[in-house]
Amino acid sequence: HPHVALTYWEASQDTCSAMCGAEWESSDDGRAVGWEALRTAPEPVGYDPAIIPGWDEPTSPGFGILRLRPWRLHVMQGTVLLGQGGEVLTWQRA
Repeated sequence: HPHVALTYWEASQDTCSAMCGAEWESSDDGRAVGWEALRTAPEPVGYDPAIIPGWDEPTSPGFGILRLRPWRLHVMQGTVLLGQGGEVLTWQRA
């Protein structure tokens, strides 16, 4: 299916959800760009993909990049969930 939903949760009950279109990046150049983005991103997002067995380089057969294109983002502070006020933010692509 060409769509995914992702959610990030923080212990304070803050959440962020993203609804996205998804497609595999199959070109060697695109995979190399994705590999480098993972390798150089700061923690906790970034990591060296080569630590995964079978992912020796961006063109390794088992390595892939799933390209996400968000069409809706929803951010809710935990205080809203707990009835203590706050703000819910929503962005949707036109």
